[in-house]
Amino acid sequence: MEQIAVDGMREQLLGRRQKLQDVLENAGQAEELTDLLEQVDQALDRIEKGTYGLCETCHDSIEIDRLTVDPLIKNCLDHLTAGEQRLLERDLDLAYVVQSNLLPPRDLASPSWKTAYHYSPAGPVSGDYCDLFSPHGSESCLYFMVGDVLLHRF
Repeated sequence: MEQIAVDGMREQLLGRRQKLQDVLENAGQAEELTDLLEQVDQALDRIEKGTYGLCETCHDSIEIDRLTVDPLIKNCLDHLTAGEQRLLERDLDLAYVVQSNLLPPRDLASPSWKTAYHYSPAGPVSGDYCDLFSPHGSESCLYFMVGDVLLHRF
């Protein structure tokens, strides 16, 4: 993993650690927060040892997109536990439902417009976005929006 990415993750983890410590000082010993603080400390330890971003099972690189979303992960996709696989599949299914419900109607029409589109994401969840919008009360005006999310890499 590039040093710039590791430095960015280290700063993010240090920020998380400070927030967790602040909450624990004010809220007392909450087991979930204590466990999360331990995971953050373990990730910081992996950074110091130079093993951050490497799968603990096969020692290959963990997918950078996954580390960006969750800097605490320890294994690549090939070495997730059965429970982690089920959680990931559930999250992808939920994200698919949410994203599908954000799409405009396929047959949006007004007296001045009739629309149709084909949306085909590369996977179950995509960074692509499209929307059709007609301002309230306007029959002659229609806005078409297209977007693409680019994941920022450190």
